[in-house]
Amino acid sequence: MTGEETFEFAAAVAGVSIGLAAVLMLAVLAIIGSWRLFRHASEAQQAATKASITVAEMARRIESPIALAADAGAAELRREIETLILQQRQLQDSARGMLDAAVVAGGPAPRELEELGATVNRLDTTVGQMATSLANLIRLLEQQQGQR
Repeated sequence: MTGEETFEFAAAVAGVSIGLAAVLMLAVLAIIGSWRLFRHASEAQQAATKASITVAEMARRIESPIALAADAGAAELRREIETLILQQRQLQDSARGMLDAAVVAGGPAPRELEELGATVNRLDTTVGQMATSLANLIRLLEQQQGQR
């Protein structure tokens, strides 16, 4: 084997090694990115679950006859509902950001992100029902005050 052939062989080995190192680096970055995205999705899913439970409890409180009788309770419910709506908007924004990040990263969305999207959609529905119930409550309270 001549010196030129040895040099060509060493250059080929170096080229393949550099290419494999780049692929390895990209794989490590993808794993770290996926891990961070999974962690954020898990946190958002937990927050969505807690918010959904709170919204369901608020809906039960709004629909109860005791809530219709107490004007002070209605004001408190309004404040709590406004807070929940704000939290729901923030949750939607963070969920959309994570879904956009998953789309930019490429590939299909992980199962956790799909579950998060479904949870946010359920939360949207519940908040809409709650807003309707609140509007009915306000109308009934105004009618009761008008009758006095």
